[in-house]
Amino acid sequence: MSEAVLFTCERDAEVLEHSDPDDAVESYLDQCGDPLPEKVTVYGYARLAVEPGELDPGRVLAAAREFCEAIRREYPVWRCEEVEQTEVDVATWVEGHRPDWLGEAIP
Repeated sequence: MSEAVLFTCERDAEVLEHSDPDDAVESYLDQCGDPLPEKVTVYGYARLAVEPGELDPGRVLAAAREFCEAIRREYPVWRCEEVEQTEVDVATWVEGHRPDWLGEAIP
C-alpha cells in the first residue's frame, strides 16, 4: 500500500493539491492543450512529521513569535517527501477517465 497522500504531475510543484492520482493527471492534462503527451509521471508525496524543536523562531520579534504559536495551535505542521513515481499511459487514462475529451463515442 502506498504512503502517498498528495499527488502532482509536476516534479517541482510548489503546491500539492490533489489527494487522488487521477485528479493530478486530469489537472495536468487539462493544462497541456493539444496534442496531449503520450505519458505523464505522477509524483506521490507523504507527510513528514515536524518536531517542535525544528521550528526555532530565533531572533524573531515577540509579535512574530505569538503569530507562529497561534498558527501552530490552529494548523498541523507537516512536510512532504516524494515516495513514489508512476508513469501513466495518457491514451489509456483519457479513455478510462475522460472519454469526453476524445470528441466521439468509444465503441
